[in-house]
Amino acid sequence: MANGLLQLLVRGGDAVLVVAERPPRPLQALVERLNAEGPGQALFVPSAAAALAEGRLLVAASSTGAACACPSCRPDPSSSTWHNRSISFTILSGNDVLVLDGEYVRLPRPLAGGLWHRVYGTVTGQGRHIFACFAEPMLLALAGDAACRSVGRDVPVERLDALADLAARHGFFVDRLHANGRPVAPARLARFSA
Repeated sequence: MANGLLQLLVRGGDAVLVVAERPPRPLQALVERLNAEGPGQALFVPSAAAALAEGRLLVAASSTGAACACPSCRPDPSSSTWHNRSISFTILSGNDVLVLDGEYVRLPRPLAGGLWHRVYGTVTGQGRHIFACFAEPMLLALAGDAACRSVGRDVPVERLDALADLAARHGFFVDRLHANGRPVAPARLARFSA
């Protein structure tokens, strides 16, 4: 997914800093190709600290299942460490860093009854949202498609676009931003963006 996100951002005209101390050759080749195609550009930086600055957005994703290690942007004795399954980094305890979850997708209907609701709803605290990794196979099943979509290092943008089209057609969408599994209030987003 990381490579797919990179392609979407560069093809959308964004300037992207790619964190890689020693970029693997396939990633170098992808960045060279994307830079040649434009309209955006990608540039390698050696660490997340080199990419972070006030007002910047850091998107962390892993195509290999390995964890992304992202240190805090500034030393602070009151900092704490935040972890999820694939990203680990130190965040400041103040209001200058907002960590958003990228995995919640709204279902067309709320979860209802049965083992799925009891286990998933109880563990995640969600009644209307599921992780995107669960939504993807649901959408493919609804379409009668048994092909893998977002597996491996090379996920063509066309596959991501087709999956987004399926989601729209079946009523799956992202309606709220989440932080630490809970919806972020619009007022908090407004304060943070100000």
